[in-house]
Amino acid sequence: APLPAPRQEHGVAELGGKLYVVGGMNGAGITLSSVIAYDIAQDQWTEVAPLPKPIHHPGVAAVAGKLYVLGGFNLLTPAFIALGDVYEYDPAANSWRARASMPAGSERGAAAVAALDGLIYVGGGQRNLQATTDFQVYDPAGDSWTALPALPTAREHVAAAALGGRFYAIGGRSGELHGEVEAYDPVSRQWTPRAALPTPRGGGAAGVVDGRIVMVGGEGNDDSPRGVFGQAEIYDPGADVWSALTPMAVPRHGIGAAGYQGRLHVPGGADREVLGPTDVNDALQP
Repeated sequence: APLPAPRQEHGVAELGGKLYVVGGMNGAGITLSSVIAYDIAQDQWTEVAPLPKPIHHPGVAAVAGKLYVLGGFNLLTPAFIALGDVYEYDPAANSWRARASMPAGSERGAAAVAALDGLIYVGGGQRNLQATTDFQVYDPAGDSWTALPALPTAREHVAAAALGGRFYAIGGRSGELHGEVEAYDPVSRQWTPRAALPTPRGGGAAGVVDGRIVMVGGEGNDDSPRGVFGQAEIYDPGADVWSALTPMAVPRHGIGAAGYQGRLHVPGGADREVLGPTDVNDALQP
C-alpha cells in the first residue's frame, strides 16, 4: 500500500511488526511533524501521534518496545539547522515524551543511527553544513549519553546497520560520495575498515535481512538524469564481501529502511535529486 502522501528525508524503524515513518519533507519542502505506521501483515497505514516539533533527516531506532527519534534538522533557508532533541514514543499510549538531548555541540542530522544490545549508536552526520566524525551512544534505560571514539571518516547522509555485535557506518558524503564501510566493536572500542560499498553514495538506506546488510538507493548519481541511485547491494559480514541485487524498481534517495521477516522495507523517498518525494512503498526480498 502506498504512503498516505509523498514524503522524503524521514526516519524509519520497525517496531512490533509495524514500520514507523517519522517526520521528513513533503513536495513543497515543508518539514513534517507527522508520523505514520504501516502494519506489514495487514498492508495498511495509520496516522499516529505527531512529533512534538517538525523534523527532517532524523535518526530513528527501536529499543525495548519504544521508538526513539534522535537529532535531525529544522529547515531554515539557506541552511539546515541541526537539532539535538531526543523523543521517545510509546505505541501503547500513542504519546511522545522528551528525553535527554544530544550533548551540547554534537547536535546533528543525517547521521548513521542503529540500535545494538539495548543502546542506540549515532555516528557522523551534518552540522553547520559540515560532515562530522562525532560518535556517541545513547542509553534509553538510563536516559544518558556517552562519547565514543570518533568515526574514522567524516560523513553525512550516511547509512547504518547493527549486526553481529557491531555497528556499521556505510557510505555517505562529505562534498564527495563515500564508499567506506567502517565497523565499531563496543567491546574493544575500536573501528575496523571493512569491504567498501561497490556503489559509493549518500542518502541511501541500509537494513539487516537474514544476517546480512542490504544497502539501497542514494543520491549523487551522475549517470542518471534524475541523479538518483537504484543500486541494491548486500553484504556478508562473515566473508566481508558485497554482492549486487536486483535494482530498485523506483530508484530514490532520502529514504529509510528496515529489515523484517526476510525483506527490506523501503517506504517513501524522492525519485529525483534534491526534492521529489513519492508515495512508493516497496520491499526487497534478497
